[in-house]
Amino acid sequence: MRRSQFGLSVKDALAHLYDLPYLQHHALSSALPSLKDLHPAARGKALQARLFQTLEHLKPEKEGSGANRAARRYQLFFLRYVEGLEVPAVCNTLGLSQSEFYREHSRGLDAIVGEMASEREQSASLATGGDTTKPPVRNIPLPPTSLVGREQEAEAVRSQLMRDDVRLLTLVGTGGIGKTRLAIHVAAALADQFRHGVHFVDLAPANDAGLFVSAVAQSLRVSEANGKSLLDSLRGFLQDKQLLLLLDNFEHILAAAPLVAELMASAAGLKVLATSRVRLHLRGEHLFPVPPLALPDPTQPPVVESLMQYAAIALFVERATKVQPRFALTAENAAAVCTICTQLDGLPLAIELAAAHSRLLPPQAMVSKLEPRLPLLAGGQADLPARQKTLRNTLDWSHNLLQPDEQRLFHHLAVFAGGFTLGAAEAVCTALGMARLGVLNGLDSLVNGSLLQQEDYSQPEPRFHMLQTVREYAQEWLKKSGEAGYTRRQCLVYFLALAEEAEPELRGPQQEAWLDRLEREHDNFRAALAHGVAEEDATEDALRLAAALMRFWLQLGYLSEGREWLAGLQRSSVKVDRTVKAKALYAAGALAYNQGDYGVAVPLLEDCLELCRELGNHVGGADAQSLLGNVARQRGDFHRAAVLQQASLAAYRSTGDLTKTAAALNNLGLVMERLDEMERARQYYEESLAIKRQRGDELGAASSLHNLGELAARQGEFAAAEAYQRECLDITRRLGSKQGAALTLNELGNIALAREDTGSARNWYQEALTLLRDVKDRMRIAECLEGLAAVAEAEGDVERALTLAAAADALRDAVKAPLAAAKQERHDRLLTLARNRLGQASFRQAETRGRGMDMDAALAFGFSPNASGKR
Repeated sequence: MRRSQFGLSVKDALAHLYDLPYLQHHALSSALPSLKDLHPAARGKALQARLFQTLEHLKPEKEGSGANRAARRYQLFFLRYVEGLEVPAVCNTLGLSQSEFYREHSRGLDAIVGEMASEREQSASLATGGDTTKPPVRNIPLPPTSLVGREQEAEAVRSQLMRDDVRLLTLVGTGGIGKTRLAIHVAAALADQFRHGVHFVDLAPANDAGLFVSAVAQSLRVSEANGKSLLDSLRGFLQDKQLLLLLDNFEHILAAAPLVAELMASAAGLKVLATSRVRLHLRGEHLFPVPPLALPDPTQPPVVESLMQYAAIALFVERATKVQPRFALTAENAAAVCTICTQLDGLPLAIELAAAHSRLLPPQAMVSKLEPRLPLLAGGQADLPARQKTLRNTLDWSHNLLQPDEQRLFHHLAVFAGGFTLGAAEAVCTALGMARLGVLNGLDSLVNGSLLQQEDYSQPEPRFHMLQTVREYAQEWLKKSGEAGYTRRQCLVYFLALAEEAEPELRGPQQEAWLDRLEREHDNFRAALAHGVAEEDATEDALRLAAALMRFWLQLGYLSEGREWLAGLQRSSVKVDRTVKAKALYAAGALAYNQGDYGVAVPLLEDCLELCRELGNHVGGADAQSLLGNVARQRGDFHRAAVLQQASLAAYRSTGDLTKTAAALNNLGLVMERLDEMERARQYYEESLAIKRQRGDELGAASSLHNLGELAARQGEFAAAEAYQRECLDITRRLGSKQGAALTLNELGNIALAREDTGSARNWYQEALTLLRDVKDRMRIAECLEGLAAVAEAEGDVERALTLAAAADALRDAVKAPLAAAKQERHDRLLTLARNRLGQASFRQAETRGRGMDMDAALAFGFSPNASGKR
């Protein structure tokens, strides 16, 4: 290694003082004899220590002639490499001009290189009797910044590239994902593994495939020989070489890919590491898709102490600190930093561009400017390639590589939110006049060009998604095309058909698979509904879609969201088909009922019943009657409930609808139980369960099992009751039914309480509350709070018991659902006990406190510790 190259290696190592994985494989770790025999895991720390030691030699031993300059030179290197400041910040701190900085830096670097080179040369001379072997060339650029969070990917690429069967490895990924930076890092680490070194070829300036050979030859310093073409000269040069060629930015000269194969065929010792947004499509090519940086779970509250383990967060913090030294990750800005990195998809370039604004904008202010994302993501460092100075330039680069029909497909696919299947893309895009085969081929090109990501291959149908920043870019093009409205309309048509196909299946044997499928498309349903809210000509189809999604929303706990969509669509002045209106009224009423909001549910269901009678829709009318019967039962009007349920059962039997017959039988069993007709209740439940099992309706079966368990518990058969409930819990958890699982957990709490196991009862009730908090079911929350009140009473904490009971009373009053007679007796006993134990003043204080709680406060109190410290 020549002294100039050795100097570049020293400078590079200084820039990576704290990047120990990088230093483990650094050229200096083998160039310095005292390091090369160390285990690789120890080389990074040893080289770091050697660099620190050499840096210290810049520091003057005492003040004296010239000491101030020497001290300043030492400070310059300390600030630049140990503190990691950029050049302008170092100049500002030391009061230097940039010309003074580079002059002092050059002299300081010479001193460090001289000391390390002297050691290297002396050791090598002693070891070889004065004969040294020329080290491999390391012709790769020195990266201006450290590599953050790519340790696993770097090791995976290094391992794959060193396999005997891998001669061509292509790093693929969307623009800004960090392919070049990762490739340079790996190449630097492998420099000593190739006898003739590593050579970097930047293909971005080569705007024509014909320039490929010239670019490679220039990097290798090969010129045309007499009577030979440059390609033949290049082949001859490589023939006996053992080296690694790093071909960067290959995507825009794909026509030159066969030349790569020719070079590899003529040089057995040649390996190629390429970076490209598309694969090279050569035999023997191995691909390494570069993923986005790791992100924290957006559904969990951020914990500052653990956030730096996520590469996206670490990169933002590291780059923000470069431009704003006072920046720090704190409890106050952690959520905003997480939001920024998540909204930017963990895309390194996007994160770096955003972090560059930290000089002026704190993260909390930056979040508000991320919609839309692209305008903020500009103003990159001056030494970045032009295509990377804004994320838009990077995307323009990829977009311009597409054929016109591929560009149009890319624009229209932006209509999908949260991903899409091949079938969805074909349905929507063929409706826009594209050929089905063209869509398939276009998808392949977009995936190949890293503008689309293909998801899990294990799914029965291919599924794709765009990174959000890419999707925003495509949406801009879609808007410019003038076809955005029609594309969204076709999307609504497709997802309406899907929801209506799924609707009956959610009560059948394939309900789990259908729930999973609908959950994957939830963001697309939301986008389709939003189009219906915004465009009057789409309102009716959107209302049909919302009504068809009712059971999906109900079973997976999206009740509030479903109600909001239905309410928004029903406020429209657009006249819709009366059958559609009746179904939407029922859906809105059902969701309100299941949140215990009976004051809203009843008028909606009564309007539905009246409209169904006008239309002669007996089944729709029976649906409304059944839910009205459930409301009557909850409010204690059991005789009216029985009449309504019997009427709905008769209607279902007359039409031969076994699914709804089973539901009506279950509801009648609940009424009979309240009327103390236990044997009739059991018969209804068992008949309902038999039908549901016959039809493969697992969630329906869970409901009947739950009711059989409650009945067994009321009759003191606790072992049987628990067995029913545990079977029910297994089903509801497996199918993701939060509300069904919560009801079962609450009943398991009741069983444990009846067995005087207050610890288990408390755990069951609180687990139920965790799920009910998500679905905001005030009626069921009240029941759990009553259970916790009974636990507190049994444990002697009467004041807590009274407060919980009063909070439950307030929730019941809000939904107009009084306590059942059996529970009212227990409640009255608690009130009498509390008055006797607490005295009038403390009694009133605890009761007032409980009644004054809203739902969130009541939930928080339910999770708070009792007097004994138990939760």
